[in-house]
Amino acid sequence: MQLIRFGIVGALNTAFSYAVYSAGIYLGLTYYVASLIALILGIVMSFVTQGKLVFKTELHGRFYKFLAVWTVLYFVNIGVIWLLAKLGFNYYLGGLLALVPVVCLSFVLQKKLVFQR
Repeated sequence: MQLIRFGIVGALNTAFSYAVYSAGIYLGLTYYVASLIALILGIVMSFVTQGKLVFKTELHGRFYKFLAVWTVLYFVNIGVIWLLAKLGFNYYLGGLLALVPVVCLSFVLQKKLVFQR
């Protein structure tokens, strides 16, 4: 059930973050700045939704762990986008494809490091 909740909440958070990322690219920002802005806004939304709705844990004292995990995920994300761009993918598709490993890694790291009981 937790994985299903993660999927639903994650899909909403991911759609929001990808929309912010795409808007940044459209406005002429570099992929890493657009990704950073999407990450910051997504963190605010995601911390509460993941903690309360998915992992059903108290949020107090967990934000810095959450922030540390998402710092790592940001660098994984831009690394994957960079690699895909070098392989000829545009930044829109690269950003979309990068979601797959980032989302999988996000679940594992949040479950094991941030929202463990």
